[in-house]
Amino acid sequence: MNNHVLNFSVFVALASDRGLGGGIGLTQEITYEVQVSKEGRWNVAELCVTRGDGVKVAETLLAGGKADAVRVLEEREGRKPKVIFEKAGAGRAEKPITIAAIEDSPVCLTPANFFTFESRLTVARLLRQFLDEYGLTALELLYDFGRLRQIYRHETLYPQALHRLANIQARKTGEKPAERVEFLHRGMMDLMERARDDDDIVRFHAILKEQGVLAMVAAVDKEFKGDHAVYLKGGAMAKLLGEDAEWNGKVSLLCAELERGANGEALSFLDDALAEILDGGQAIQSIFGGQADLGTALRNMTLLSYGACPIKGGRNSCLPKLNAVLGRTRLARSRQIIVGRVERALKGISPLTKEDPKADREAFVNLLRKLVAPAGLIGGPGMSEAVTLRARISLADGGEDLTPEKAIAEIQAVLSGRAARLGYLLDLARSPFGQKNLLMVVKALAELMAELPNLAALFPAGSSRPQQVAVVSDLRRRLDGEAIPKDLRDQLARRLENLVAGEKAAPADDGGAEAEPIAAAAAEKVRVDGQDLPRRIAGAGEYLFRQGDPGDEAYMVMSGEIEILVGAAGKERVLSVARRGDVIGEMALLSDEPRVASARVRTPADLLVVPEEMFRARLDRLAETDRILRRVLDAYAERLRAAVRN
Repeated sequence: MNNHVLNFSVFVALASDRGLGGGIGLTQEITYEVQVSKEGRWNVAELCVTRGDGVKVAETLLAGGKADAVRVLEEREGRKPKVIFEKAGAGRAEKPITIAAIEDSPVCLTPANFFTFESRLTVARLLRQFLDEYGLTALELLYDFGRLRQIYRHETLYPQALHRLANIQARKTGEKPAERVEFLHRGMMDLMERARDDDDIVRFHAILKEQGVLAMVAAVDKEFKGDHAVYLKGGAMAKLLGEDAEWNGKVSLLCAELERGANGEALSFLDDALAEILDGGQAIQSIFGGQADLGTALRNMTLLSYGACPIKGGRNSCLPKLNAVLGRTRLARSRQIIVGRVERALKGISPLTKEDPKADREAFVNLLRKLVAPAGLIGGPGMSEAVTLRARISLADGGEDLTPEKAIAEIQAVLSGRAARLGYLLDLARSPFGQKNLLMVVKALAELMAELPNLAALFPAGSSRPQQVAVVSDLRRRLDGEAIPKDLRDQLARRLENLVAGEKAAPADDGGAEAEPIAAAAAEKVRVDGQDLPRRIAGAGEYLFRQGDPGDEAYMVMSGEIEILVGAAGKERVLSVARRGDVIGEMALLSDEPRVASARVRTPADLLVVPEEMFRARLDRLAETDRILRRVLDAYAERLRAAVRN
């Protein structure tokens, strides 16, 4: 998060000395504070403006079994609070409200930074239990004096939040935690002062309701500038959300405003408010209703992120409206939050289904296909890492997890199109998992790039030239940074540039190099890149070659599945499964040594035979244009052979 953003959650900081910062500095008034007793502790439940309202609220809370006892305190500025009503009841034991164990927090430098999305998201996560209890977003809380004071006066919530935030932020600022405590407390006092009723906010909220968010933003900007204008716009949005206490209702209000039309700053306000709601587990449960299993829930959330969710959700759910809005409006924050939830769940270990490992595998493959974008996976490096970690569990044939290398290979086999595979590998290299296993990722990248004779070979059939150029631009963007070694990064960038600038893409209706063999399936030979390749049809159970055989040809899989195995006959184990678009048997040709593994047909397969002389001719051409890439292939071929032998 931006270090120039003040953690909105500073407002929950409590100075270790209650006198720090002095009084709140409010105008004199009389308030009636309703308190409830739970587990022997009194906490503020509501603030009322009249005695009668206070007693009524207290009676309602007691009758609902939400407290062991209730009382109402009359408070006048400068005087000691006086108990004017107190009553005991049956009550019920409840879990005390506590903070969540957040690990990061933006640092605040100015009061205006309290109201940024990053700050609000932090406090929403920190105070999730409290906000869910009262059906509030962090944005609403910012402008709610009563709830802010309730938090301030809470016996445990405030100190817990203080220590968590002070320690996190002090590590970033270099301050002592006590200094951060003092700063955060002053921020809390300022927030409470500003959260008083503001006639301007009421006025701009009325404009928002009557004319829409665009009109509200324009009206504020006409009268106010800078930080105060942002504050007033946020206040109007907070009042809008406060019109409904249910999560579905809040989302419906935002969807209605998006339907009116919004752009620029107005769209950002709506997107941020929506994303804040979608970050909460209780809200997601309310929107989606019950799901059959984790895999189903993650698949539906993924589909929702791009407006393709097929279900209607629970009772009175806003899901159809939300799905429609996400399908036609660019809501970057909201999509990021939804995809982030999927990513975090995949990094866990909970099974995707309630059935057997086979069902779990099918659920994972189904989900993975929904995550595919033209140039990789939606969610970038984090998602690429998450699916790789999950693949080690869900795609394992036996009791042991897949090796990182095999998990990477299995994911590539599922992804359709080499552009998606390339993007996945580039993103994976930028993740912590990819950096730890960089050797394997770089090897896979080098092998994939060696398979690209022209631009069309990157894409599935039907891709247009403009689409191809746009995807290549996206792939080049993923090369930014230092994750991949510079020499290989430069080689990959040049190769992509050459594909776009120097090679003509195949027409959209012929599918390029990958589609030619399918169109000529009846022929005994298939012409690829100006050369005729023999075609071979192999039946299930047939061996294409065995471990230890001399290598004189490689194979391109056009359809079907081929198992790559190692071990003696009867004790073989499957290393990977090759599918359409994969090349197998190339290791022996690269190194001019016997086969290190066997290849057995799992399902009937249509193959193109790549003779040794043609394979070597292609390698020679590669050496002329990309000597480094050619040497990388040789090095990784030898390392892979060594890994298999071991």
